[in-house]
Amino acid sequence: MESDQFRFISTNTFSNVGNLQQIIDSISSENELNILQQQFDQIRQRFQQRISNTNQVPSEFWNDISNKNKKNIGVSILQNDGSFILTDNLTRKILEIKTVSEIQKRLFEYCAIAGQNKLLQQFNEENILLQQNEVQKQFQMTIYSEKIRKRTMKNLNQVAKKEKKKLENMDFRNQEIRVSNQNIQEEKFDYWEKIRIKYLKTITVKITKINMSINKDFLDSIQNSTQLYGSPQLQSMAKNPTQEYNVVKCEISVNPYVEELENDDICKDQRLQIYEAKYKVRCLEIKSEFKKIKQLKEQARLENQFQGQCNISSELLQDLNSQILYQWL
Repeated sequence: MESDQFRFISTNTFSNVGNLQQIIDSISSENELNILQQQFDQIRQRFQQRISNTNQVPSEFWNDISNKNKKNIGVSILQNDGSFILTDNLTRKILEIKTVSEIQKRLFEYCAIAGQNKLLQQFNEENILLQQNEVQKQFQMTIYSEKIRKRTMKNLNQVAKKEKKKLENMDFRNQEIRVSNQNIQEEKFDYWEKIRIKYLKTITVKITKINMSINKDFLDSIQNSTQLYGSPQLQSMAKNPTQEYNVVKCEISVNPYVEELENDDICKDQRLQIYEAKYKVRCLEIKSEFKKIKQLKEQARLENQFQGQCNISSELLQDLNSQILYQWL
């Protein structure tokens, strides 16, 4: 049974540290401890919302974004369901958002299918970022990266081009041609790890509840900005400039490494499987090109041997070599 003192404090604020100590000393059950913890959570939430409420002044909001961007942290404002109210350029760059329709997606919709199980293990509900008793949370999320995928293909083609040039310039007359695949093969990573590295990136997301009011000056600063994109919902909020809205401040940064994912989750991700299939096709094309060069060079080597036996002129041999290279080019 709760003490009278505890029942009293459950509906009133603490007047001083002495009263707080008396309440702590009076706790005699797990239920009383839980109630006290809930009060502390509510106090913390109100305090955090109050000190985080700097975006009512446009200059302070802009300064906050500028300072975060210098640390490679993107800043955005979301509804608690993950839909974007406004985003800065860095957030859109990290999430690789290119069209207005993509901005209309909710935060969790950017998560790769392979990373969804790991992401949702950190949340009680799929469509709620912060529960009622939560003020702040930090988590990781793995997303598809078209930039990394294109860079992967570009690196593969650059290595192949370099090896082709070396092979084409090789003197075929005095040695047997051996083409090694070592330089066009990938690093010796685990198969699943290679897929993660080639097509995914992991971001760290920090979300915080804040109170936000939108007045005309603030809305104008957003609409005139080239750094921020405001959703239509932002204009609706500005119609009631005195109202404070409960929203979520979202800070996003890129991790240097891709988080570990379950192999089964990667295997079930059809988009990753399509990416990998295209990569393998390109590898086969490169090997086929190398094989063709090798065959032409080997043919030239054998003809060189025949020329040595039959005393073919060096001018004719040089012309033969040029013809072989012309066939490749």
